[in-house]
Amino acid sequence: MAIRRYYLQFLTDAEDRHAEQEFLGDEPEEEPFGVSPEDRELAACPKDVGFYKKELNAWDVTQKLFKQEMDDYNKEQQQKKGVQHSIKYRTEHAREWFNNMTSAHHKEVEEARDKWNREGAPAEAQAMYRKKNLKKVLDNFTEQVQCTMGCRIVMLLSHKKNADQTLSVKIHESQPVNHKKPFSMSSQGSKEWMSEGFEKYAEWSKEEFYPTNDDDDSSDEDSEVGKDAIPEVILDEHGFATLPSHKEVSLKGQQKLVWQIFYASYKVFTGGKKSVPWLSIAGNPLVYLDPDSIPDGFVMQDPSHLKVQEINNLWGHWEARKASKQKLVIFVGAMSTHMNKSLLVDAIYVGEKKSKKKYVPVDTDDEEEALAEAKASSEPKASTRPTKNTRLQTQDSSDDNLTPSTGQVTRPSLAQEGVRTPATVPIKDRMSFLWSLSSNNEYVRFISCLGDLKKERSSEATEWPAWVTWSWDKSHLPNSVHSDDSELNKFLEMVISAKISGLVSAMKPSEN
Repeated sequence: MAIRRYYLQFLTDAEDRHAEQEFLGDEPEEEPFGVSPEDRELAACPKDVGFYKKELNAWDVTQKLFKQEMDDYNKEQQQKKGVQHSIKYRTEHAREWFNNMTSAHHKEVEEARDKWNREGAPAEAQAMYRKKNLKKVLDNFTEQVQCTMGCRIVMLLSHKKNADQTLSVKIHESQPVNHKKPFSMSSQGSKEWMSEGFEKYAEWSKEEFYPTNDDDDSSDEDSEVGKDAIPEVILDEHGFATLPSHKEVSLKGQQKLVWQIFYASYKVFTGGKKSVPWLSIAGNPLVYLDPDSIPDGFVMQDPSHLKVQEINNLWGHWEARKASKQKLVIFVGAMSTHMNKSLLVDAIYVGEKKSKKKYVPVDTDDEEEALAEAKASSEPKASTRPTKNTRLQTQDSSDDNLTPSTGQVTRPSLAQEGVRTPATVPIKDRMSFLWSLSSNNEYVRFISCLGDLKKERSSEATEWPAWVTWSWDKSHLPNSVHSDDSELNKFLEMVISAKISGLVSAMKPSEN
């Protein structure tokens, strides 16, 4: 009877407990007796990461889950044997308790075991252990595999970050023995392969760590009959996407529509079929996109990560552009490796030397002769795509230090040019000269839009101040511009009133 009364506290089913109490002659409890399995599992879950290094079995879990019960049973048995505080019998008594567990205990242990093996240590413990040990563990593993099995490794890793809905994605690879560079930086092809693989793995990791339940309610039969079908994105005569309806389309379907709209515009701009470089655009959207293509304050990211509210905001903006007969999305820059070779004759490369380089178009209506000379003298060099080996590990995609690099228009070295003035710059070098004046992000955005301006001569000639023309033969602006605001304000008024026309992506002059 004593044993049955002892095990009564572990019964979680109300009817079983009531029947057992009647058998023992006890008064039924009004409130549930004992601790619920969920609370017991939560309290017993080990926070020591080392506990999870090997697959857990029922014995491992039981010792944590029912530690107090095993201790009580051990004390009871030791008192019967007349021994006190003897560790000699503890394991034996714990095994006895384990072997005599009820079916309810076994079920509770199995559920906790499966959960702990699936989820591992608590998130806080994982984050702390990862911060201290991830690099060391990866280096040791890579070295061990290389020394014992002769293998080389390239791997992608991802994990949650503290901020909600954010990820950290990293690349880890073996250090080369016979090559000068690791695989991810060994060639242009490997850089592109790693970059695209990184983006795809980041998308997969997003769904892995932050799954969406949009399609949980739809059965396979519903999918087969096209419940989640999305409307067709129709292209205009130039290849740009027209705006379809996104009503009654699931979130995933809307994300696909956004992807198709951006892809259509990118395909028009590049003349190829390369994927849109979402991560690079997210790092500095003004280098790639006309700012009017997206709403103010909109955060660019891979469409598969967009939420319903963000898509609705974007759709409302595009509906306004559609009403004013504008293209939905206009690209002003692209990865140079994505560009059709026939378009690279007008290339201006923007980015840090030998690394982050983008292509922006240059209108050359007035410079055909200069471009012909430049093309005859030297072919444009291939530009390097942004490498992800270091930038993506930190998720820092800043492009604040954009400068012109090798390509159709080249920037002379300081030793060659000395102190240059607008009047001494050849026509073919004018865009390069403008890029060299400042690395300010807003200035870069302004210069990248000059290619969209039309080169039409107005019948109403404007008398511009000498210091804003290419005939200016000094290396600095006149002192009056710095000391007297009236002259600068007068110039701004002239700019605002001037008739400057261009493509839909051309920047409008304003006092801001």
